[in-house]
Amino acid sequence: MSKQQRSKSRSSKRRRKCVQHRLKFGNKHGGRRKGSGRKSKDGVKRVSHHGRADFDGEQPVHINTKIAPGLPTLRSRRAYSVIRAALAIAKDRNGMRITHF
Repeated sequence: MSKQQRSKSRSSKRRRKCVQHRLKFGNKHGGRRKGSGRKSKDGVKRVSHHGRADFDGEQPVHINTKIAPGLPTLRSRRAYSVIRAALAIAKDRNGMRITHF
């Protein structure tokens, strides 16, 4: 092989572009598909995905709230006094009653 042919064959190898091929997994990894999910033992669906029923103002309601991450705890004396004052004002405005805090 001549010097010119060797340099030509090397340069043609360098110019070759790599192509990435897709791997075909079918429908086996994740996503919504027929038959997915945990099966019940007797075939009966246990969880209703309908909205909650409306409630009247006479029924007690249990409420839990979370604060934004990074804020100080609400159990400090300063935070407790501010929250208690805010709830007292809201009670008079909205006609609600707090039985436990």
